[in-house]
Amino acid sequence: MRSRSTTFWSFTMMVGLILAGGLTMPLGSSASGSQPQVDLAAVMAGTASSTDWASREYVVPGVAAGGELSKEELQDLATLARSSGKSFDALVAQHEGIDEVSTVATDIWNNNPDVFVDWGAAPTADAGYDFFLTITGILDAKTSALLEQLPVNVQVRYGRPLSSASLESVMGAVGRSLMKDSAIDANSIRIAINDDGAGVDVTFARAAKASDPAVASALETARLSGESTARSDQTSIVFEERPSEAPVRNFATVKGGKQLTFNGAGDCTSGFTANRSGVLGLVTAAHCPNNMEYTGLTGVITFVTAADPSSGGAIDLQFHKTNAGNSTVSKFKFQDGTDASSERTVSSIANPGANTNICLHGITTDYACSLVEDDQACATVEGVFYCGMFVTEDPIGGGGDSGGPMFFGSVAKGFVKGGDGFTLTLGTQVGRVANNLNATVLQN
Repeated sequence: MRSRSTTFWSFTMMVGLILAGGLTMPLGSSASGSQPQVDLAAVMAGTASSTDWASREYVVPGVAAGGELSKEELQDLATLARSSGKSFDALVAQHEGIDEVSTVATDIWNNNPDVFVDWGAAPTADAGYDFFLTITGILDAKTSALLEQLPVNVQVRYGRPLSSASLESVMGAVGRSLMKDSAIDANSIRIAINDDGAGVDVTFARAAKASDPAVASALETARLSGESTARSDQTSIVFEERPSEAPVRNFATVKGGKQLTFNGAGDCTSGFTANRSGVLGLVTAAHCPNNMEYTGLTGVITFVTAADPSSGGAIDLQFHKTNAGNSTVSKFKFQDGTDASSERTVSSIANPGANTNICLHGITTDYACSLVEDDQACATVEGVFYCGMFVTEDPIGGGGDSGGPMFFGSVAKGFVKGGDGFTLTLGTQVGRVANNLNATVLQN
């Protein structure tokens, strides 16, 4: 979980637990044993992992020309620069080569799920590399050759104990354990892969009047659940507490703009169009109503199915088929407007990487951009534990945006999930359309 200047607390899955005091408890030990309670100070005590993850990193220098950004991507970065105060030139330099790198990363995520952990842009301009790729094991010769042909320098972080798919299972085990405990505010839980790619960071808030021993016991139980799922003594789980105000909520209430309607009113936003087993239609958020209408028109779309859950938790996507007599194209609106200049055609799909720009369009927010803070995350939203998500650095969505397209340039990146309205926005990875809906996003 990338650092931020908010009061959010984080779980990290390494060889232990870290709470507000910053101390760690090894995964192989248990403070509970036969004791009826676990003291909070005891949970915080321990030693950090001895693994030097920095020693398992090297840079593959790029040699090929290219890396230029499209005019649509430059437009998105200009929007981000205006809203964030960041330098436009610095953002351009940070994103040059993103299309080539994301293609390689997405290919590994799709075809070698036991290898892929994480990817993203360098957090600073002086990091010594342009992008990073985190994997289990070592890089194979084929992928190494692909990286050598990229127009950027890629830091390879290898030898991590668990893939992103396995870490998602750990997130699910930890999250479900915390949700069942009355000492924890179930709607406050958020979990993401940590900066090293070697564990998970978990943020939580305690329930009202929950005592330190009760919270400690809840965290210890969750840690043991995650440990049994991880089956690795090098995987870390770190906990950090935050205040309980502003729980994450779904964006499915504010009405207005181009929309998916329910009972005659705007409720959610249509996402990217897709092909599912030869049937054309659209994908939106699963927490939206099933019997919505497309822009208020009866009979245009019909609900077919929600996404299958992952090993970690629910996937917030659903598919609606386009009914006979209507057409389906690979275009999406990226801003309000009635002419072609407000639309783009999907050129490709790629899950977002950390420290890279992502934009959204919805019936409330219209068009806004932010950097991605965590590219692999799970979280509790309104009593349901979701996975297959990413987290933005800034809050860029609002009620009614749920299910809307998230993109960079003409590359489909994901779907609006929700947020807390103050510090972040959640999105669902576009790769989950294929993995959990058995569908394919339409492209040009």
